[in-house]
Amino acid sequence: MAKNTIERKDIPAEERWDLERIYKDTEAWEGDFRAAETELKQIAEAEGHLTDSGETLYKYLKDSESLELKLDDLYVYAKMKLDEDNRVNRYQAMRDRAMGLMVKASEATAFFTPEILAAGEEKINGLIASYEPLKAYHRTFKDLLRFAPHTLNKEAEALLAMTGEMAESPQNTFTMFNEADLKFPEIKDEDGEMIRISHGNFIRLMESKDRAVRKAAFEGLYASYGSYRNTVAATLSGSVKKDVFYAKARNYPSALNEALFADAVDETLYNNLIKAVRDNLDAFQDYLRLRKEVLNVDELHFYDVYTPLVADADRKIPFEEGFDIVKKALSPLGEEYVSLLQQARDDRWIDFRANEGKTSGAYSWGVFNTDPYVLMSYQDNLNSVFTLGHELGHSLHSYYSWHNQPYQYAYYRIFVAEVASTVNETLLADYMLKTAKDDREKPSSSTSIWKNSGAPFTARPCSPNLKRSSTNGRKKRKPSPPTTSAKSTSTSTRITSAPPSFTTTRSLWNGRGFPISTTDSTFINTPPASPRPSIWPTASFPAIRKPWKATFPSSRAAAATTPTNC
Repeated sequence: MAKNTIERKDIPAEERWDLERIYKDTEAWEGDFRAAETELKQIAEAEGHLTDSGETLYKYLKDSESLELKLDDLYVYAKMKLDEDNRVNRYQAMRDRAMGLMVKASEATAFFTPEILAAGEEKINGLIASYEPLKAYHRTFKDLLRFAPHTLNKEAEALLAMTGEMAESPQNTFTMFNEADLKFPEIKDEDGEMIRISHGNFIRLMESKDRAVRKAAFEGLYASYGSYRNTVAATLSGSVKKDVFYAKARNYPSALNEALFADAVDETLYNNLIKAVRDNLDAFQDYLRLRKEVLNVDELHFYDVYTPLVADADRKIPFEEGFDIVKKALSPLGEEYVSLLQQARDDRWIDFRANEGKTSGAYSWGVFNTDPYVLMSYQDNLNSVFTLGHELGHSLHSYYSWHNQPYQYAYYRIFVAEVASTVNETLLADYMLKTAKDDREKPSSSTSIWKNSGAPFTARPCSPNLKRSSTNGRKKRKPSPPTTSAKSTSTSTRITSAPPSFTTTRSLWNGRGFPISTTDSTFINTPPASPRPSIWPTASFPAIRKPWKATFPSSRAAAATTPTNC
């Protein structure tokens, strides 16, 4: 057996996240599932009466929010449990059931957006003016009305909502293939011992001083994917066709336009970002020429781009040491921020040890009622320290947003999702450079921001402070540390904001169901599919998009991250 093989059950509890803070056990999860089914039946009764009065509209928003909170918890818990080991059928089933219930919710509430748009801006503004509590949703409705050209009638919206589970197929297929079924070969490491290539250790192997190890890791991993190239291409094709279908169905000129519309981002900005990179490739090519010269190789291959250029830069950094470095590096952000980092460790928000079947890459995720969890596979190296700092940036961004914004506005947009995480990496790099005793302790060009760019989280709409009347078997949350800013009565952290209710809760915000994620390997990190397709005009229902693409208004995503992708 390869020396890096480890099963989930063999990992100490302190190295795993504590999802019991969401649900004590599957029985508590089942209880919420049944409660959500009941609430769903009741909320559908509002059809045709939304704009009877301000009170009626407000009640629908709050009822919808209550249902969304449950659906978000149900999906995020099931998906994160599955991410622990994608081979576990029980959690595959729970995730699918949660997704199915989200789709039913989208179908049942498909009347919301058409009714609001049919009422018109003047009447909606009149209802808001007539009922004080509705004023908290003014921006929600303003955003909703912007989607009028891309909103269909009630029947068409319901039909699109029904496609949600089917639209998840490409993502789910690839996730099961990539995380559960695909096996990479074993190679000899620098010590001559057999080690199985994995998503978690691939970058570490690519950093090896031994070029033969790097080459074997590179060829072994890519050959494994290459042998299934037609299968992978087919899943990608299905995903692209899905995006094109929803764009056409909602009268967008292109899938790109649809993806950017939710955040009111012009395609010119998107294209200019790509152009800016291409126009400055000469600097990167100069760097590659320098790397070729320093490594003294006749030909620079992809497996040569991660190994450090500094001799003996192979410092081993165990997790606790790495976590301590992150805390010290981020101390300029204040005592409260550092205390929250420690809370993340003490309350076990972080799942950092690799195991068989675990989802690869790294992400920050959670929803309004949960902690902003972090999943990663820490490899005792500097790159992992930067990944940790990056993901905690998403998590604390989510924490502060969730604790200081009402539910409908607690999820941040994808467009700003990477700010907090990148600031953390910058502070970490600065700290490492200032405190390094020698070149060996300095971050190299193959570390941190150079490698940890990656997909953000997703955000989601929310609604004001909604606390559960019952813990439903979950542990009570610790009171959050004192904060200088005014704190809302909301008890969680989540990412983006949007209106409440499947259809109303999303708004221009990216779907809350995406984790904020970072790429911890050469490949894409495949984060949890977004929690629920929604009829929200903002994005297409298929809640399957990558974390950086919002998909529907109804589920909370964490961080960023991210999420979420907010």
